Amino acid sequence: MSEYINTNSDTIIAITTILISIISLIVSIFTAKTQNKLTRQSARPFLSLNLVDLNDRISVELINNGLGVAIIRKAIWGSMESGNKSNSLVELVELIDNHAENSHLQERGIWKRYEENLCQKAIAPQAKLFLLELDKNNIIQLNYLKTILSEIDLMITYTSIF
Repeated sequence: MSEYINTNSDTIIAITTILISIISLIVSIFTAKTQNKLTRQSARPFLSLNLVDLNDRISVELINNGLGVAIIRKAIWGSMESGNKSNSLVELVELIDNHAENSHLQERGIWKRYEENLCQKAIAPQAKLFLLELDKNNIIQLNYLKTILSEIDLMITYTSIF
């Protein structure tokens, strides 16, 4: 056996080198796949809806508290009480207000800022998107908007850049 090793030492070294190279290649591929998976999982967006309710201002904000960019695929606002649905929060609020006995939100230019449609919008990590903001000293309008917002739900589908 030792005579075989001595005469074929170059062949044994070559085969051992090839085996080590193949094992190293397999380990590096596995490591790269695992790292890619960890990167995708750690860079996920996390959207949350925030209602700012102050004495003279109400706003609804969509905040990305995650680490990745959130890309909104679909957003549907709905009212369980009235059965109405819309792609836009301001449109749904105005629709509910139009069907109410005492309309309080018909004033032109009432909204300080709003977003019509959320589809295909991107929100960076730690950024916020103002969906609706009413900035008035009219307490009747503010309380009425609070009542409407309390019956509205949001169903949102979003993804990350991965």
